[in-house]
Amino acid sequence: MGKKRGRYSAAYKRQAIEMALSGDRTIADIERELGLTKGLLTQWVHRARLGGEEIFKGDGEFSPESEEIRRLKRENQSLRLDNEILKKTIAIFTHPPKKGSDI
Repeated sequence: MGKKRGRYSAAYKRQAIEMALSGDRTIADIERELGLTKGLLTQWVHRARLGGEEIFKGDGEFSPESEEIRRLKRENQSLRLDNEILKKTIAIFTHPPKKGSDI
């Protein structure tokens, strides 16, 4: 079974990034100390360098825009599935039953 994803506050991420950038210890050591998945702190540092402070606005892993995109993708997938079910239902009820069937 997979490990459940952790959610970290923006302040926690900033503090971990500061620890990594201080240069006192390696990123791997800090990840082990904080109980982070291998490579996660490296990603945070990289994202902070690219996006600055606004990358960690929310308390969760993703920005509000990313959360909205994820929500819309899930909704889109659900609607596509509903559409497929409706198409199959229409096909079943619009075709006459085959000869010799019990229906």
